[in-house]
Amino acid sequence: MSTVQAGVAYLEAYQGATWEVDMTYRDSAGAIVDLSGYTAQMQVRSRTAASTVELTLSTANGRITLGSTSPNITLAVAAADMTLNGTYVYDLKLTQGANVTVLLRGDLTVSPAVTR
Repeated sequence: MSTVQAGVAYLEAYQGATWEVDMTYRDSAGAIVDLSGYTAQMQVRSRTAASTVELTLSTANGRITLGSTSPNITLAVAAADMTLNGTYVYDLKLTQGANVTVLLRGDLTVSPAVTR
């Protein structure tokens, strides 16, 4: 079994605005990975050690959609749910059976709303 190194991505969103990010996960040969049989979860916290989860995205709550074609990962948060303001940390995990892979990690910066 090989180890996958988590990618690092710095994401940006706007407070009070719909947020959607499309990504394509490819294998080492460049082929799109069919994620149809996977589940995914992403938690956003103020810092890594924080016990409070500020925002959860998952296939279970419909904020993460997985598929077999590009883009095969979509993250989506409704405008009413994007209430954060500031810089947070996150990671995105894919699960298939007992296998869990941390696919992506980094900072999520949410800019404050000007128009209210």
